[in-house]
Amino acid sequence: MAEEQTPASTSNMDGDDYAWVADEPRNTVSKFSLNGGEGMFRTVQRSPADDWKACIPNTSRRICNKFQWGSFPMYQIAFEQMGYRLPFSDFEVAVFRYLHLTPSQLHPNSLAFIRAFEMTAAYLGFMPTIPLFFHAFHLQRSKPKGDAANKFGWVSLKQSTKLFEMFLESVRGFKDSYFFVKPLNSISWQSVIYQGPAKDTTGAPLVGPDGRQVLEDYSHFPLSWRRSHYMKPTSDFLYSTEELTVEELSNYEQMKAFVDSFPRKYYEDEEGNPVLDDVGFPLTKKAFIDTKRLLACKSEAEMEACFRMHGFTRAALVSRIFELEGKELDVAKSSFDNAVAQLMVLNPGVELIVEGASELKEVLDGVIVSPSPDEEDQF
Repeated sequence: MAEEQTPASTSNMDGDDYAWVADEPRNTVSKFSLNGGEGMFRTVQRSPADDWKACIPNTSRRICNKFQWGSFPMYQIAFEQMGYRLPFSDFEVAVFRYLHLTPSQLHPNSLAFIRAFEMTAAYLGFMPTIPLFFHAFHLQRSKPKGDAANKFGWVSLKQSTKLFEMFLESVRGFKDSYFFVKPLNSISWQSVIYQGPAKDTTGAPLVGPDGRQVLEDYSHFPLSWRRSHYMKPTSDFLYSTEELTVEELSNYEQMKAFVDSFPRKYYEDEEGNPVLDDVGFPLTKKAFIDTKRLLACKSEAEMEACFRMHGFTRAALVSRIFELEGKELDVAKSSFDNAVAQLMVLNPGVELIVEGASELKEVLDGVIVSPSPDEEDQF
């Protein structure tokens, strides 16, 4: 990425003309608008909070439309099958901001990749960052039938080096299963909207008659479908190896080494029997992170079990980091310390004697600093 990306505004600067949106998202009515919400998945936030409400759009609304300020549309699959909950994590918000996209503009499989990447990074003990994520993933835009040059559909994430299985090889039935989510109080409102200085057409701050700075509402990420994303080539969103920090490069190598440590998987027939080659040996294939199984995890213990299914243990992680440290001491050092710290946190009753580990660190989800008002999405 050569330059800082300018966030898409959530103002009405693009107007309400959605002719640029591909036919399917522009014309597909939500099935919940037609059936009164039957089968609608309403768990959209973390228990026991009661800060958000899943709402049925009327029959004239589409997934690409603007909704009440502070509200935004979501495909049900994100909450029902992928474990998304509101408020979004700092990393999730940062990805949507960086891409200038509201979540529903991303193909569901790509939403799954975002969570899987974040969960795996947390498990391995390092913070996911935008440069690292957009080094590991590049973009692909759907090409709708007809006037493809002037219409735009869903955006997909593609892996530069395969580490994760697709959530679903073919995602069916998601296009008409959508609703919009609405903040119910100041807590949920502030996770989406905040106030910053208003600016004139030149970018200068506006000052009121009383001499005080005028404030306006801004959103932390686009709340409706934005055309501005498609005005940039996909290459503008990528980070090259040279643009990553030493620690980010080390973390990416750690994630690749983690996946490389998985035992190969056996091909099986319809009855679950191993498929053999011409000389009677079982056919195998490289194993990757099981995205669907990972996103179904609701606790650290379940995540541990998920990775154990791959034949992976935390002891193997420490061993692998030792290998990296032996090859690239300076580069791998930080990730090694983070991995050991994570191991110690998760095993408080076990004394670990690991030469080279730093003083125990507190392991938390990565926090991304909120951008300044100049970079926010203005209403």
